[in-house]
Amino acid sequence: MKLSKRSIERLRYDGDGKEPVRYSDTEIRGLSLRIYPSGRKKFWLRYRVDGRRRELALGDYGPLTPEQARSMALEKMGGVAQGQDPLEEIQRDKQRGTINDLAKAYIDGHAKPNKRSWKTDEARLEKYVKPAIGNLKPASVSRQDISRLHQKIGVTNGKPYEANRVLALVRFMLNKGQEWGHVPEGHPNPCRLITPFEEKARTRFLGDSEIMRLQKAVAAEDSIYFRGAIWLYLLTGLRKLEVLRLGRSEIADWDRGLVILRMSKSKKKGPDVRSFGEAALAVLRVLPEVDGNEFFFPSTRSKSGHMMGFRKRWNKVRAAAGLEDVVIHDLRRTVGSRMASGGESMKIVASVLGQASSRIAEEHYAHLSPSPVQDAANRYGDLLVKVAGVDPAKAVSGEDSNDD
Repeated sequence: MKLSKRSIERLRYDGDGKEPVRYSDTEIRGLSLRIYPSGRKKFWLRYRVDGRRRELALGDYGPLTPEQARSMALEKMGGVAQGQDPLEEIQRDKQRGTINDLAKAYIDGHAKPNKRSWKTDEARLEKYVKPAIGNLKPASVSRQDISRLHQKIGVTNGKPYEANRVLALVRFMLNKGQEWGHVPEGHPNPCRLITPFEEKARTRFLGDSEIMRLQKAVAAEDSIYFRGAIWLYLLTGLRKLEVLRLGRSEIADWDRGLVILRMSKSKKKGPDVRSFGEAALAVLRVLPEVDGNEFFFPSTRSKSGHMMGFRKRWNKVRAAAGLEDVVIHDLRRTVGSRMASGGESMKIVASVLGQASSRIAEEHYAHLSPSPVQDAANRYGDLLVKVAGVDPAKAVSGEDSNDD
């Protein structure tokens, strides 16, 4: 019979009470309706692949209409005609796991081996991606799912730049997932048509009077580690976590100011070697050492053993200094802009900041002697001390900078 709403509604179970009764559709070969002793009615598709008979459940009658079942059957049979096995595809989809599984594979299989900043990727996945779409199958993630996530971070949370970073991360992760078999081959990436938020390059850096106001506000704080961290940002241009993760064993040569960052976020290939000026080294020397903890900025609260941030203190300090619009990364920009305006070459500035450049520039940096880099860091440190009007090490340790 032709399976239609009218004909199916008339059908009742008339079997032996154990096995379902099967009714074949006369329109689509292989499509049938099974009625179970409980009265449940379900569409099935029977087909052959490589001589083997296969049966695929399409869905229950009610949620699925006869027309929808017929359309699904035609789609599946089209794949069978091309040598595909719909049942095997479903089984493979189950084995592909969820976005949570793909995220773990991405971190272990790509991020950790290839990216110094893999912990940033991991943090974004944990904070934003997993709570939103972690339990979904990669192939079932829709453009609407990604758009909602992007809008929530960028608009609701007010973090458009972060939203764009998360969008790029998910796009790349899903592409890798297709390469690794977590996503069906040829499946469209749901991120591809999402428009990123507009980004404007930030150019904020501190002027002379602002540096003086900042150092006075920092000096009023009771934490020597917080005072030391802010001064280190201003003296070295390190990124936020590069400072907080800095370990004592990373100072390769105190006399020459050579530092080899293990947890660098720089995209340069090979070890990330920096040169600290004497002012920065003096700050590090006054930071109290904690037994069993090798970090300059230790913490007993974090699992990492080092400070992870100081948002409340920073907000308090910048408010006291009248610098509410200044973010921590602006201190890094201050280093670069002041060194450049002081006459240092762009290559030296890039080397001090640990910035990646073109291949030719990288080759030049590889042969760059640390001496001129440290000289530049020293000149900048002297300039900053002059502007701030205080010795950084004494300011961090709490000593009166005027007592000589």
